[in-house]
Amino acid sequence: MQTAAHLLTGLSLSSRELGQFPQALAYGRRSQEIYRQLGDSYGQLQAALTLGEPAGRWATRRRRGFCQQAAQLGQEIGDRSGEAASHYRLGQIAADLREREEALRHLRLALEIGLEIGETPLVLDTLLEIGCLLAAEGERERAAEILRCLLAQPQLPERQRQRQPGAGRAPAPPVGGVAPSLEEAAALAMR
Repeated sequence: MQTAAHLLTGLSLSSRELGQFPQALAYGRRSQEIYRQLGDSYGQLQAALTLGEPAGRWATRRRRGFCQQAAQLGQEIGDRSGEAASHYRLGQIAADLREREEALRHLRLALEIGLEIGETPLVLDTLLEIGCLLAAEGERERAAEILRCLLAQPQLPERQRQRQPGAGRAPAPPVGGVAPSLEEAAALAMR
C-alpha cells in the first residue's frame, strides 16, 4: 500500500506538470487517503506538499489548504524540515495573492526553522524569496543587502542544493575581507 501511495504522489506531480490539474488533484488526494489509512503522517505531509507546489494555473487557494495541512502535520510529528517547507510554500502563495504581511510571516517562520535545523538550501531559497518580496514592495536597499549576502555564499554542489534535513552548511569564503553570513542576511530579513 505504501508503494502505491508513493507512486500516486509521483503521478500527482507528473499530472500537474502536464497541466492535468483535476487528475493531479485526484491522484494526490488518493495518495493522502492511503497514507492516512496506513497511519503514515510523514507520507501525508509529503503528499500535501506536492499538492501545494506552485504550477501554472493550479488553484492558489486550494494549494494554500494543502500547505496548511502539511504545516500542521509537520508540527504534529516533529518534522521540522517539512514544517519549514510548508511555511516556505505558504509564503510563496501569500506573495502570489499580494498578501505581503502574511507572506513575510510564513517566510520568516521558514527561515527561522531552516536556520535552527541547519537546512542551508531552504535558508538560501527563503532569503531569496524575502529579498525579492522586499524589492517588489519598494524596500530596495534592504533587499539589495540580503541579495549581496546570498551572492557571497559558496555555490553548493547539486546534492547539497536538494532540500533535505541536515544538508549542512558550507563555510562562506571571504570576499574582499569577511563575507556576510547567512545569520546577517537572516537578521536583515527578520526586520
